[in-house]
Amino acid sequence: KAYPLHFPEKAPKGTKQGAKSPESFAQGREIGVFLAFSRFPASITRIEQDLGGEALSGHSEAKKICKELLERYSAEFVVLTLGARGAMYADRNGMVEHPAFHVPVVDTTGAGDTFTGYFLSAYAKGLQPQKCLEFANAASSLAVGRKGAASGIPWKKEVEDFLY
Repeated sequence: KAYPLHFPEKAPKGTKQGAKSPESFAQGREIGVFLAFSRFPASITRIEQDLGGEALSGHSEAKKICKELLERYSAEFVVLTLGARGAMYADRNGMVEHPAFHVPVVDTTGAGDTFTGYFLSAYAKGLQPQKCLEFANAASSLAVGRKGAASGIPWKKEVEDFLY
């Protein structure tokens, strides 16, 4: 079933604009819709190096960024990709990390989307955050070993074979 969400062109004074606003997350929760978004098309490593973590949260350290985003957006959880360092999951109960799988890199196009899709799929199936990170890291590791965005996305069986 589809639910219409109102994301105003111009946000009311004093609120954030559009689908990435705390108000939008609250609206989604009210009707049972999970909202996910990627604030920047970059890993935290790049944000720390190029943009400064302050651009995202006022912090440059990954754990502090997670805490700030949990508070600012009243999010159920936050996931940060950390490039060659792996990924981090944080919720109100704590944080877990999963190291990256070190593989030869051919093309990074689509790796973030692959990570996000596989993480959310695992999460929706009820897997624990550590397993979600593992599955998503494996999928994105396979994706960077191939040329192309959509053509680089691995099948679930490939991810399972990579892991097990």
